[in-house]
Amino acid sequence: MKKILFIAGLVSTMLLAACSSEESVVKEDGKVNAAKGITFRLTEEAFVPGVTNNGKAGAKGTRAIETQTVNLGNGLVAEVSLEPDTADMAPAATGVTRATVSDGHYTIYAVDASNVRHDGIKGTMTSGVFTPDVAGQEWFLNGGETYTFVCINDAVTDNGTGLRYTYSMPAGINQNAMIGVTTHTVSNTEHDVVAFTMRHQNARIRYQVTSYTTPCVGAKFGIGGSVSGTGYGITDYDVKGTQTARSGGFLAISFGPITMTADHPMTYSSIVETYKTSTPYVYYPDAFPLMYAQYTMSSGTLYGESLQAKVFPTALMNSTTLQKNHSYVYNIKVKPSVLYLFQDGTVGTLADKGTRTPIGVVVKEKTATEEGTAVALKEATVSGNNDFTYSTPYGSSSMFATTNSTTYADINDGQNDVNGYKWTWEAASNPHDHVVKANKYQDYTPYYAAGHYVPDVAVTGANVGHWYLPALGDWALLFKALDRWTPTPNTTYPKSGTFPWDKTKVNAAFTAAGGKGLFAFGPYGYLIYWTSTEYTQTMMFPYLYGISGNTINIDANAKHNITGKVRPFVHF
Repeated sequence: MKKILFIAGLVSTMLLAACSSEESVVKEDGKVNAAKGITFRLTEEAFVPGVTNNGKAGAKGTRAIETQTVNLGNGLVAEVSLEPDTADMAPAATGVTRATVSDGHYTIYAVDASNVRHDGIKGTMTSGVFTPDVAGQEWFLNGGETYTFVCINDAVTDNGTGLRYTYSMPAGINQNAMIGVTTHTVSNTEHDVVAFTMRHQNARIRYQVTSYTTPCVGAKFGIGGSVSGTGYGITDYDVKGTQTARSGGFLAISFGPITMTADHPMTYSSIVETYKTSTPYVYYPDAFPLMYAQYTMSSGTLYGESLQAKVFPTALMNSTTLQKNHSYVYNIKVKPSVLYLFQDGTVGTLADKGTRTPIGVVVKEKTATEEGTAVALKEATVSGNNDFTYSTPYGSSSMFATTNSTTYADINDGQNDVNGYKWTWEAASNPHDHVVKANKYQDYTPYYAAGHYVPDVAVTGANVGHWYLPALGDWALLFKALDRWTPTPNTTYPKSGTFPWDKTKVNAAFTAAGGKGLFAFGPYGYLIYWTSTEYTQTMMFPYLYGISGNTINIDANAKHNITGKVRPFVHF
């Protein structure tokens, strides 16, 4: 006897609920009981990354990402962008079907060559298992005849002569409307299979806060506003599932707050971890314009600052019309204004320090392949003294010699010198007397002071290296990280120059952590900082000093003419 194949909604790798019976699925008149003689296989079309603007096309049909900067008014700045979504895609994100079909209620019917509809079966899919509404249902089709089979989920309305999908708020945000259409000739033999690819009729967006070293805590997102226009919201299809019209217009938008969830728990790390705190997917109809929507953080705290009631723009979406089966991310990227190195070798913000104690301000982030760099919160001292001549006592031969294996011509050249650690700790880099300068207080006092700097708390992080006297390029890293580095060399003497700085902003990074600001006025009306860079002219080196509240000077002088302070740096 022929086997009866129980109708099931199937994943792409399984055939479900095959069973046997004494009853044949083929009648003497050639009709086939499709409800028992055909196995229906349902797979779900993969979403693909969305096209985000009308710019130059990129890989796989995406577009260049457009961004907009938003000042959040609390010391934080957000970079907002609408981006192609590449998460949760099938392999290569090229339209490959997904193994599992979404849970829900499905309807299957067939249309013959004369456009006559043959009502079929309905049932519920749960975790890949299909349960028909009517047990033992019969559905007869002609064996050997070709039909257009149509499968819809309940987000799509079946009116008997056609289909319609109507998007409405707020239900629509959770509706993953799908239609599957396939042409198949019904077989007179057992094990007949009709395969559907269920195609999404909506686009989808995730709203996401991207942050660093910590996730956004207690985050909720709200969407409001109204959208006017034509040609979206209602989509009509003929009885075979072919789209025939798109209509609709004004749509009031109001839903939320939507809870946002971080992609992983916070952990302390020496490398800046990225966190993505996102809403679930929100669905929108095909051809929907986003430009009139208003996005607001209903709640959330990041880096110790509240994001509640912060409003984000949609102007960057003016050139974007959503496309069905495309996936997008509305990304709110917020970087901390200052990162700190803590005593355990990890990095983060003061608001998220927990039991950690800061020992420096990060000027260069650590990566998986490159070490990070931080500057000490305070100046170095030796036996209570923090003003140093090049040698102690004054007059060592090192004051009048070239002591670095590489020298630099001027500011433009010297600002590339980030070898402060090398000049401080590597004997091979010292052509004068081939000693480690950090270990020679008498001949290299500033180097010794930097190398023997001790923070206010014991350092437990094994990745925190030796403190060193910064080169000119190390100082450049500091100002690039906290403010700006735009030195203008003197046209007649390019070894010296000036650049502006925001004294309040830069010094707040140090004082907020219990440190001391830079360039306070010293005994000469200004404060000098040593660097470890040497110019090509023997005895000459660049140093930094401030002569006014908003200007920093880089000057050059013979080493034996200067008394200055030491602000140590460290790699981690």
